[in-house]
Amino acid sequence: MKKIKLLTILPTAAIALPFSVMSCDGGGQENNSSTTTKLDLSAELNSVVVEYDGNKSILKPSEVKVEKIRITGFGSEYEVEPNSINLVPHDDKGTLEVTFKLRQKNLVSNVQSKTVEIKNFLNSSGNVDKYKGYEHLVIENDIVKGAKSIPAGGILEIPDGVTSIAAAAFSFKAGNLNTVVGSSVTKNQITRVIIPDSVTTIGAAAFAENVNLESVVMSKKVNKISEALFEGCVRLKTINLPNEIDTIGNYAFLRCKALTKIDLPKNLTSLGSSIDLTAAKTFQGTSLTEITIPANVKMIPTSTFEGCESLSKVTLNSKLEKVSWAAFKGCTSLTEINLPENVKFIGKHAFLNCSNLAKVEMKNKVTEIKEGAFENVTALKNITLSTALTTLSKEAFKNSGITTIALPANLKAIEEGTFENCTALTKVTMGNNITAINSKAFYNCGVLNSINLSTSLVKIQNNAFENTTNLSVVTFPTKITLIDNGAFKNSGLVTLTVPGTLSNVEPESFMNCKKLTTVTFGTGWDNKDIKSKAFYGCDVLTTVTFASKVKNILKEAFFACPLLKEVSIHKGTDWKTGLMNKNKAFDETITTVKVIN
Repeated sequence: MKKIKLLTILPTAAIALPFSVMSCDGGGQENNSSTTTKLDLSAELNSVVVEYDGNKSILKPSEVKVEKIRITGFGSEYEVEPNSINLVPHDDKGTLEVTFKLRQKNLVSNVQSKTVEIKNFLNSSGNVDKYKGYEHLVIENDIVKGAKSIPAGGILEIPDGVTSIAAAAFSFKAGNLNTVVGSSVTKNQITRVIIPDSVTTIGAAAFAENVNLESVVMSKKVNKISEALFEGCVRLKTINLPNEIDTIGNYAFLRCKALTKIDLPKNLTSLGSSIDLTAAKTFQGTSLTEITIPANVKMIPTSTFEGCESLSKVTLNSKLEKVSWAAFKGCTSLTEINLPENVKFIGKHAFLNCSNLAKVEMKNKVTEIKEGAFENVTALKNITLSTALTTLSKEAFKNSGITTIALPANLKAIEEGTFENCTALTKVTMGNNITAINSKAFYNCGVLNSINLSTSLVKIQNNAFENTTNLSVVTFPTKITLIDNGAFKNSGLVTLTVPGTLSNVEPESFMNCKKLTTVTFGTGWDNKDIKSKAFYGCDVLTTVTFASKVKNILKEAFFACPLLKEVSIHKGTDWKTGLMNKNKAFDETITTVKVIN
């Protein structure tokens, strides 16, 4: 008896659909003009259908002696009791009634029993036949996943009687294949799927990893594209999404890299998870060139279009409120984006690495721009920020092409690295409610030459203006208490009046200011320190004046300042410790010390 390897088995109470089925006309005869691949077994009346997943086994017509059967769908905790399977012919359509006992693994006694009716596409002659006559047919989980044997492919036409396709039903990993019947190719051969209108639900990942799938005709009765439904279908080019669809799940078209165009349904409300920490990745890695977001979608979820390098045009709807994390990250062909009136939130890395994004229109309801939202957007020269903006998170415009920026009145802090490495930034205007400029906020902004500091400013954190070599003038507000380590290191300051409101001059805060010629300490310096290397390496510094007593001038505070010959010190300052090199606060080049009252 010859064994023909076909894929035909069902988990509990359902049916396995072969990848290739015989197409019949109304009279039940073969329709040779059909594009559906045919499996003609008319000469093999004693054929045995074997190998569901290669481990245990399979169902065959009632005329043939039953060898083995595998029942799936109960999870890892249960197993079918050995020798308990009983098959009884049920009708002439190839239907068998299967009775077996189910027990919990590792237990001696049976915990339950189960009767399952399994239907297949084998008619009474042993031929694969098109499904007909049964109602409420469900295609269950993992029908082909892990299979060692799959018929050579073509078009998969799902029968009209099917109402539901369960999760991962046709999900396929090519690496599991050993044999493809009729072909030496070790990959799934389905190129087109036709889903009839009788289907109302399709489970998660049902067609995932079908690497040769190019075209899908979708049921008009489906209202949801489930999670990962077409994930990894790398050749998928065309699919119709009926307007009845209101939800597209996470990963639905992830890595469908041949997909260049898709029309989103008019009734769509969701493009994936609404939770920022959950990456939707709905169209990540596709080749879409343009997309229009339907009217009822209120957010672009996390990573929805991440890595869509061909996406050049995005049209957003007026109801949109939120652009989430990495929504358009790496969309390198995107040149402009118009954020509608109701957008309030721009998420972390929303437009990260959109290197050609030159124009961003932002209305006045945006309150939050999160971390790295426009980082590495090198084509962006100008942007008008929302007047409602209260949060501008760290690195928001890091490495961008911004040339000028006006920070709105409601903003209270400039966060870490917000404009770091903005090498074209020349002018910053800030509102007067900003109290802190945090670390590296303007680090390496080499052509920045104009900035007005907020009158409410209290703290400038470490390295905030380091390497701003063209910043020659800064006027410090009267409330400032901290200029932290390296804050103006290697800046372009020429003259400096150090405010007496500072608690100390912190280490390296003005180190290597190569253009600094004059430093004046006003009143208010009693019992305060000038810490180590505060002005170290200021090559052209010639004049330092202390108008009030200073507690300590610490190690190398003014060291490596070769042009500094004269220092004016208040009479209450212990200047000798420095000049006598106990602290080496000054170079030995000092020739004159003026003591002033």
